[in-house]
Amino acid sequence: MASVYVYHDFIKLVNNWLFVQTAAADRMEKALELDLEAEVLDEQVRLLSKELRTTTQRVNLFEKVKIPETKANIKRIGIFLGDEQVNAVVRSKISKKKLQAAAVVSGEADQ
Repeated sequence: MASVYVYHDFIKLVNNWLFVQTAAADRMEKALELDLEAEVLDEQVRLLSKELRTTTQRVNLFEKVKIPETKANIKRIGIFLGDEQVNAVVRSKISKKKLQAAAVVSGEADQ
């Protein structure tokens, strides 16, 4: 009977060893999965940080350089268009005076 008892204990020992070995393999697999996920997340954070830096630089460029330049250019264009409008009015008045003077001269010549 003692040999049967030892045999049963040996089977139990092997089964437990396989269970422990399988559990350890499962833990190792889970740890490997978590390590890979952590690497992917670290890469995503790195890429997002790079994109955030680039986007921040672009926003600063527009806020601090391009928008003020554009506002100044719009102001200059407005001034130029105003000056052109005044010049057009002055030219039309000059033309009107010349036409009136020519009409007066031709009226005197007809008499």
